[in-house]
Amino acid sequence: MHDKLLFIKIDFEILFIKTMNLLKTILAGCVASCGMFPAMAQTGFTLKGTIEGLPDSVKVALVTTDIGEGGNGKLLCETVVAEQSFELCGEVQSPQLCKLQFRRLNPKTKRHFATVSLRLMVENVPMTLTSSVPYDSLRKVSYSFDQERLVHLRGGQALSQWNEYRSELYEPLKCARLAGYKSAEKYFETSDNEDTVQKYDAIKKKAEVELLAARLRFVEQNPGYYISACLMNEYLGTFYTYTTAELNKMAEFVQACPDTAAVNRSRKLLDRALRYALAEPYKDFDATTPDGKVQKLSSCVIPGHYLLVDFWASWCGPCRAAIPKVQKLREQYAGRLDVCSVSVDEKEGRWRKAMGEEKMAWTQLWLNKEQADKACTDYVVQSIPRLVLIDDGGKVVCVTFKPADIEKYLKQHLE
Repeated sequence: MHDKLLFIKIDFEILFIKTMNLLKTILAGCVASCGMFPAMAQTGFTLKGTIEGLPDSVKVALVTTDIGEGGNGKLLCETVVAEQSFELCGEVQSPQLCKLQFRRLNPKTKRHFATVSLRLMVENVPMTLTSSVPYDSLRKVSYSFDQERLVHLRGGQALSQWNEYRSELYEPLKCARLAGYKSAEKYFETSDNEDTVQKYDAIKKKAEVELLAARLRFVEQNPGYYISACLMNEYLGTFYTYTTAELNKMAEFVQACPDTAAVNRSRKLLDRALRYALAEPYKDFDATTPDGKVQKLSSCVIPGHYLLVDFWASWCGPCRAAIPKVQKLREQYAGRLDVCSVSVDEKEGRWRKAMGEEKMAWTQLWLNKEQADKACTDYVVQSIPRLVLIDDGGKVVCVTFKPADIEKYLKQHLE
C-alpha cells in the first residue's frame, strides 16, 4: 500500500511539472505574438524623425520649458543621429510643452550647441517629424518661429492642438519676438540712448499686448486645449505684471483642461501670483536709516502722494545711471511724488560711500542681512535697479527696472 501511494505521488509531481512547462510555453508564445492579445497601452512617448542631410554628428535632445523663458529646462531624453534619422523615447507625467533641440559639436570648445530649436507639445503617444527642407537650409533660418513652420509634427491630440495654435498665432508671435530682438539690438547699438530705446520699447510693448490679446482669444475659444493651459500657466508665473482680476481670469481658463496636473499647477501658481498682483496694497518692511535707526517703509508713504521706491546698490552701473532720471522725476512731480532709495549693498560702508558720491537729496535706507530677506521677497528683487511705484492710495501700480516706465505711468496719471 505504501509503495502504491509513493508511485501515485511521483506521477502527480511529474504531471504537475509537465503542465507548468506547457503553460510557460503557451504564455511565452502569446507574448511573442503581436496578434494573440490587443496592443498594450502606451506607457511613454516615441518621437521618430527624418531630415534630409541631417549629419550623424548631431545630437537630438528633448527638454522641458517648465522653468520659464530663458531657462534651459530639464533634459527628458537625448540621442545621436544615424543615417539622417533619430528616435527619442521617454515618458511625461502629462502633456507638456517642450523644446526639440538639434545640437552640433563646436570643434573649439568641444561642446554641443543648439542650431535648431523647435517647440512642441509632448504626450505619451508615438510622434513623427519630417522637414520640408534639408537640414542645412533649416538651420540657416534665423528664428525658431520660422523654423517651426518648415517642419511637420504629427501624433496625438496635444500635438494637433499645438499645430493649430502655432498656425493661428504665427503673425502676432512673430511680431512680438522681432520687436523684442530689435529693442535689445537698439539698446546696445546706441549705448542705451534714451529716445531710441523708448521708441523701440514702445513698439515691443505694443506687440506684447497684441500677442497677449491673441492668446487670450485663442484660449477663450479653446479652453480645453492642453496648450491653452500651458500658456495661461506661463502668465500666472509672472510677478507684478497683472491685476488680481486678470490673474483670476487666466486661472479660470485652465479649469476646463482635462489634464488635472495642469489644473493643480494653475491653482498653485495663482496663489503665489496673487501675492504679487498689481493694484494691491504695498507691503511694509523694515530698513536702516543713515543714522543707524530702524525705519519702516510705511513712514515714507504719505496719503495723496505717490512714492517711488528705488532698490539699488553701489556696485550696480545701471542703478547709478538711473539716479539722475529718478532725480528728474522727483523735481518734475514735486509735491505729488516722493522718492525713497533702498540699498541692497552687503556692506554698509559701500552704501554710505556711494550715497555721499551721488548726493541724493531724498530718503535713503539700507537693508541689512536680516531686513533684506523680507523686502527682497515681497518685491521680488532678483535684479536691480528695481523700481516700485506706489500710488496715492497706497497700491503698487508699476514695477520695472526702467525709469522710462515710471515716467510714462506718471505722465498718464498725474498730467
